[in-house]
Amino acid sequence: MNLHIRLATIDDIPAIQAVGAAAWRDTYPGLVPDGYLDDGFARAWARDSFERSLANPRIRLLVAEYAGAIVGMIQLGWHDDGIADLWRLYLLREQRGRGLGRRLWEAVTAELPPFIRTFRTSVVRGNPALRFYRRLGFDVTHEDDSEYVGYQVPLTYIERPVHGANTLSPTDQTLVERDYATSELHYNAVMAPAYRDALTRLALPRGSCGLDLGCGPGGLLPLLAEHVGPEGRIIGVDVSRPHLAAARRLAEQHGIASRVRLKWVDLARPLPFADKIVDWVWSADVLWPGRALDPLAAVCEAARVTRPSGRVAVWFIAWERSLFLPGEAQLNDALRRATFATIDPPAPTPLSSERALGWLRSAGLTDLQLSVHPVLLRPPFSAAAQAYLEGYVLAELRQVTRDHTPELDDATWARWERLRDPESPDYLFTQPDYYCVQFGLVASGMRCDSG
Repeated sequence: MNLHIRLATIDDIPAIQAVGAAAWRDTYPGLVPDGYLDDGFARAWARDSFERSLANPRIRLLVAEYAGAIVGMIQLGWHDDGIADLWRLYLLREQRGRGLGRRLWEAVTAELPPFIRTFRTSVVRGNPALRFYRRLGFDVTHEDDSEYVGYQVPLTYIERPVHGANTLSPTDQTLVERDYATSELHYNAVMAPAYRDALTRLALPRGSCGLDLGCGPGGLLPLLAEHVGPEGRIIGVDVSRPHLAAARRLAEQHGIASRVRLKWVDLARPLPFADKIVDWVWSADVLWPGRALDPLAAVCEAARVTRPSGRVAVWFIAWERSLFLPGEAQLNDALRRATFATIDPPAPTPLSSERALGWLRSAGLTDLQLSVHPVLLRPPFSAAAQAYLEGYVLAELRQVTRDHTPELDDATWARWERLRDPESPDYLFTQPDYYCVQFGLVASGMRCDSG
């Protein structure tokens, strides 16, 4: 078979769209709602989305070329937490059953960053392609309906672990994850007033011992240490060894290293601790569904290791409900909605972080509480706030293309292009009256058994 697999280019986009259209027509009738074939394809396969993918260094888009024509394609992207999402793998009907799908898979995964630990994707329920993915080593994690462009699409979610992941040298992994740790610490610095307010409300006992579940590079360790006092102790656990190294340095800088114990733990597995060994558990922005984690299982583990009358608290930022563009309600909402839906798709409702009280209740905790903790940012910004707003917030919003926001008129989109342009006199972060509002929520519950 005279076949060539290569990286896609801008010129390949029409042929890629043609492969997708043919594959959808062959595969999905009877499996998806009426109308979704046209409406869903128009949105998901828009030219702008492929242009954005080709410009993104964390996305690989490959095509299979046979006799000068493109007959298949694959698209995969990855995140800093080691999760790689397979977004598309489609072949023309006449090319199926010849091993081309596996060759595309092997080609796209051959040169991925070495820290990738899990592949994940989803297939429309009833799609025979599930057998192919099982042969690649994928297993079903759950099934649910996902809403897209107004249609409920039945999906089967599947994952495959990467054997041998997390075996890099500390130097190699540090190079890979350094930028992620820095941005995380910027975010922690920005949200510090909200964290402080939340911890004050939780009233962690002085002199207590607690668990920071998913401590990352340690941005919250000083605050936790402050609230439990000089006799208190903190166990910080995380899956990233470079982040644990950063947390250790930060603890030393703040003079709390003797009160902090750091340990490598894969949070997707049971915690390596005995029952009832800590007075409280705190977990901030970690238990997001779809990150190879089962939030309910993690909360149950947190409850298991907590002593009677101790509390388990889960913090999550309501990023998609933040106010980034004051006075631009329609634009603000459209960008948030598009970002949330296209860059980090929402989890099925029962696993949404906004349902964290349900996780706590299912774990047997009582005295459930929910609190809101806002942060207001105004110029002049601190260095951390400036880095966070420009390097994360604006970077995420810039991922939204015109195609993702059909509800906006041309004048509103043109205004957004001026607001996001650092060279424009209208640039957001140079306006003296600009402000940004973000808020976190804390769901907590108490372990009440006395056994």
